[in-house]
Amino acid sequence: MLISLRKGAGTWVARIFIGLLVLSFAVWGIADFLGARSTTAVASIEGREIDAASLENEFQRELYRLQQRFGSSFDSQQARSLGLDRQVLRQMITRMMFDENAEELGLYTPDSEVAKIIRDDPVFADPFGGFDRARFEQALRNNGYTERDFIARTREEMTRRQLIAGLTSATLPPRHMLKALYQHQNEQRKVSLIEIPQTALPEPKPFEMAELREFYDDNPGLFTAPEYRAVTYVSMQPEALADEIALDETELREEYENRLAEFTTIGTRDIAQILFTEQSKAEAAYARLQEGEDFAAIAEEFSGLSPDEITLTGITRNELHPDIAAAVFALEEGAISKPLKSPLGWQIVRIDDKRPEHVQPFADVRDKISRDLALQRAESALFDISNRFEDARASGETLEEAARTIGLQARKIPAIDRSGNAPDGTSVTDLPSEAEFLGDIFDSAPGEENDLRETRAGGYFVVRVDTITPSALRPFESVADEVRSAMRARATAQALEQLANDIRARAEAGTPLATIAEERGLTLTDRPAIGRNFRGELLSPAATAEIFAAEPKQIISTPAPKGGFVVARLDEILVPDFPADDSQTAQLNTALENQMADDILAQYQTVLEQQYELQINQNQLASLFPDQ
Repeated sequence: MLISLRKGAGTWVARIFIGLLVLSFAVWGIADFLGARSTTAVASIEGREIDAASLENEFQRELYRLQQRFGSSFDSQQARSLGLDRQVLRQMITRMMFDENAEELGLYTPDSEVAKIIRDDPVFADPFGGFDRARFEQALRNNGYTERDFIARTREEMTRRQLIAGLTSATLPPRHMLKALYQHQNEQRKVSLIEIPQTALPEPKPFEMAELREFYDDNPGLFTAPEYRAVTYVSMQPEALADEIALDETELREEYENRLAEFTTIGTRDIAQILFTEQSKAEAAYARLQEGEDFAAIAEEFSGLSPDEITLTGITRNELHPDIAAAVFALEEGAISKPLKSPLGWQIVRIDDKRPEHVQPFADVRDKISRDLALQRAESALFDISNRFEDARASGETLEEAARTIGLQARKIPAIDRSGNAPDGTSVTDLPSEAEFLGDIFDSAPGEENDLRETRAGGYFVVRVDTITPSALRPFESVADEVRSAMRARATAQALEQLANDIRARAEAGTPLATIAEERGLTLTDRPAIGRNFRGELLSPAATAEIFAAEPKQIISTPAPKGGFVVARLDEILVPDFPADDSQTAQLNTALENQMADDILAQYQTVLEQQYELQINQNQLASLFPDQ
């Protein structure tokens, strides 16, 4: 039954960090599988249930997080219109499915490990690195958790990590795949170019008036003025109000403490690790390492892995299993650990690079915090101001009168087109950034005052169309110079393309490019090697792509980015060697590990969807989130 749930929906990405692996879960829509059942649960799998209270609490927590970002005016109705209720239910169903599977496999996280992960979380640490109970409780309040709920959720997450680690710990990309991708990304090509500028052509002959009129008649769209509208509008934006809001130092420092995690760069390590199935082998390898033997050689002997296959970069403490995390992060750069036991077996870890945790000082982020808080206060204030504005309009005041009531002035635009331009072609400035602003202007009848709109930034605007100037073909006499310029541009482009095609044909027939360039007084350039992302004055991204699709000695012709044409010959393809210890190789390896982990877990989820039957109670869901 769960297979059908995947139809008709997008993707939900739930990132769970195990080593350097990033897990992405595919998700499903809801509309296709809602079916009524006589139970108080909203959803259930194999006896596990999501009750209405849990779903409502989770929804409210997610809504609160969004309100912290977008302001308190972002309400439940707006969140639901964006699908937050369905997203939350999808997330809870996915977690429930993996929790059920973890329990069937006998996976469990003891109290001691749960307590340790919470105590070691830097979010709950005091300035000296110790566990701060008050900060812990404040974080729970800010996110809508009780201590009991948070502990239970932490235990479930850690248990899920055990399951995921067992599935993805061996995702090592094949070396030949790494090599192929590395060489594809870093391949370079040498080309010879003949530039054909517009000055290579003779000045076109003057056009007769009859020719100009014929071109004008044949291309009316080029010389038609767009529809313009005269508009009156009122805009209320938080940025304009934020500068007037005063904040004291106590508020700023309290906000800094609440957002300390945002300003903290978590410490990371680059490590090399060797995995062993038996303690005796790990101890024997460690003894040889202490005698000075090469780490990579030992790794290859005991695990059969190459140096790039045992390297992990940018590891955080939480990405390591709790059994070994503290020991690994206690090591100095260059140090090698004693054998460490984890669910993966026995490990020996070497620290290749050590980057400590860094917390941005209050002074460095004070301005950002001040601006953020001021904008939040401004958004709240604008909510009250907008209500006063609407009350004034409801009492019969015009747009201009209602604006004066709240201390603003209605603005006027004499003429604006659908692109936001004035008749002289310049952009009309200081407009609300929302696309709906122009949409409201051109969807309204003259004299009609639209409803007040709220912007994504927490502001408001309303428009009234005063007059409409219809689109019309401009008289020939007023655009004669434009017609002449358009004809010249078209004739020049056609002549340049024809010249480029002639040069290309001669080159393909065997005439050297140097000879052709000399005969025509053009410049031949032998470019240094270019990569796939090259762009320049002579080669556009499309031209570069065409070169990388060509065979050696092949000739292409293409427009140049700044005008004119280019004729190019592919001279040589340069395939790079594959370095084992290059930083790009390490990044590519990590990306492939992530993709392989995603694939494995997507396939595993498909198996779980076939194994478990999901039941959704449509009546419970409808009563919790009734249609608006």
